[in-house]
Amino acid sequence: MLKKLQKKKVLYAVGLMSGTSLDGVDAALVKINNKKNPTFEMVEFESISYPESLKQKVLKNSSPDSSNIQEICSLNVELSNAYVEAVKKVLEKACFDLEKLDFIANHGQTVWHNSNNLGGHASSTLQLGDASTISAAFNKLVIYDFRTLDMAYGGSGAPLIPMSEFMIFRNKDISRVLLNIGGIGNITYMPKNAKIDEVFAFDTGPGNMLIDASCMKLFSKPYDASGLIGRSGKVCDEILDELMDDEYFKMQPPKSTGREKYSKEFLNKVIEKAKEYNLKDEDIVSTLTAFTAKSIINQVETFVEDFNDGELVVSGGGANNPYILDLLKKYKTKNYKVITGFDLGINADAKEAVGFVVLGYLRIMNKASNVIKVTGAKKAVSLGSMVLPQEN
Repeated sequence: MLKKLQKKKVLYAVGLMSGTSLDGVDAALVKINNKKNPTFEMVEFESISYPESLKQKVLKNSSPDSSNIQEICSLNVELSNAYVEAVKKVLEKACFDLEKLDFIANHGQTVWHNSNNLGGHASSTLQLGDASTISAAFNKLVIYDFRTLDMAYGGSGAPLIPMSEFMIFRNKDISRVLLNIGGIGNITYMPKNAKIDEVFAFDTGPGNMLIDASCMKLFSKPYDASGLIGRSGKVCDEILDELMDDEYFKMQPPKSTGREKYSKEFLNKVIEKAKEYNLKDEDIVSTLTAFTAKSIINQVETFVEDFNDGELVVSGGGANNPYILDLLKKYKTKNYKVITGFDLGINADAKEAVGFVVLGYLRIMNKASNVIKVTGAKKAVSLGSMVLPQEN
C-alpha cells in the first residue's frame, strides 16, 4: 500500500491536532502535490470544541495527583471518537469524497510529557487517541505516535513541527521566527535561505495555558476572548519579575515543557501571591498574559541572537488575542516585525494540523521528519506509527 501512495502524483490527507490548551480538535484537509519539492495546499479547515465534561476529564488525568488508570484507558477511546467527528466535519464542510482520502495524521492529546527524567522517571511521553478506532471508522491509513521514536533516539520528542515549517515557510529573502502560542509557546527559527541544519526550535514556556486556567478559575470562562479581561486589568511588575526568574528560561535549547510544569498548582501559587498585592482578578489575568508575552520575547532575544530584523510570525490561539500581540510588540527590543500567519495569507489556527499532514507524508515516503538540532536526538528518523486499512 505504501508503495502505491509513494507513486501517486496527488494525495489528500486530514491532519488532526489537539494541543495542551484543550480547546478541542483542529482538522485540516490538505492536498499534497507529490513531487521532488512537494507542496501542501489546505483545502478546508474545521475546529470542534471538546465537550466540557471531556475537557475536564482530560485535565483531571493530566495530573499525577488526580489521574485514574481506568479513566485514562477510557479517554483513549473517547478522544478518538472526537477525532472521528472532526474528520467527518472537515470532509463534510469541503464536500469531499471519503474515497479520495489517502490518510489521516493524528497527533493525539498529550496528557503527560517528561523529556528530562523528571522525578527520577524515564523520559517518556503519552498522547491519547486510539488510532485503531479512527482507522476502523473510515478504513483508512492512520499515522500517529509521532514523538516516541525521536525520544527512543535520545531526543526530547518536541517540538516536531519545525520540519513542516521548514518545508512550508522557508524564505530565501526573509529571516523568520515562527511562534506558535497554544497551551505552550514554541518557536522555530529559520534564517533567510536556511538549510535544514540551520533551523532550530524549542518551547519558550507558557502560552495560553495559564491565561485560560485563570479565566476559568476566576471568571468561569474557558479563555480570554479577544484579550478583553487581560486588557482591563493592570500588570503587577513585582509578580511578573518573580515569574521571569524561572530556571526554565535559563536552560539552553533544545528544551521542552508542558502542563507538568505550568500546572494548576503553579497557577494557585500565583493567585496566592496576588493576594499579597491586593490584586483584582483582572490584574491576575493581565499579569499572566504579560508573563506569556515577556517570556516569549525573552527567549527569542536570548537564544536567537542574530535575529535583529525579519518577521516574528504568530500562529495558534494566541494569534487571536490582540492583547498578547500588543504586549509582544511592547516587550521586543529589536527591529523585527510582529505579524500573524493571517498576514501571510495562511490560517494561523491550522498551522499545526497541516504540519502533522507533512509529518505523515514524510512517514509514507520513509523520509526523516525530526530535526536533530531541535530535539537533540542522535539520529534523523521517520516519525510515526501506522494502522493500515483492512483489505476489502
